[in-house]
This record gives sequence, C-alpha cells and structure tokens, in this order.
Amino acid sequence: MKYPRFTGAEPCAQVGTDLFFTPDNSIVYRDIREVKALCDACPMQGPCLEYALHVNVVGIWGGTTESQRRMIRRERNIIAEPITKAS
Repeated sequence: MKYPRFTGAEPCAQVGTDLFFTPDNSIVYRDIREVKALCDACPMQGPCLEYALHVNVVGIWGGTTESQRRMIRRERNIIAEPITKAS
C-alpha cells in the first residue's frame, strides 16, 4: 500500500500533528470533533482513509479513529499491514 501523496496544503499540514496524534493515544472528544471537521474539508480524506485502513497506523486518519477503522476493516474484510518504512 502506497503512502498518499500529500502536498502540504492539506488542513492537517496546517495545524500540526498534536491534534491527530497524542503520546498516550488520549485524544479528547473535543479534539476528535475538531480533527474530523478538518478531515471532512480535505480533498485527501479518501486516500488518507484508504491508507489507514490498509496499514496499521495510529491516530486519526481520514477522519476516523483507530477503533472506527477496526470496525470498517471488519465490515470490509481488510487485514491491515504493519507499518514499514517502505510504505
């Protein structure tokens, strides 16, 4: 699975990673809503989500949390690959 080609103009690139990734994975509900609003406005949301469904990444990707992606994977019968440097 190839990593999406981000341009740096996406909303996530403008706000920094603290909203998307926390050291202990403790993203609060307010932050999740804020991040999802950014993702909803992003033209890369689809490719970002597809990557996150196929590669076992942490944090919020494509407007979904890790637990939401686990549910989508089960529904779509997707087994996520471990993340590698070659991804």
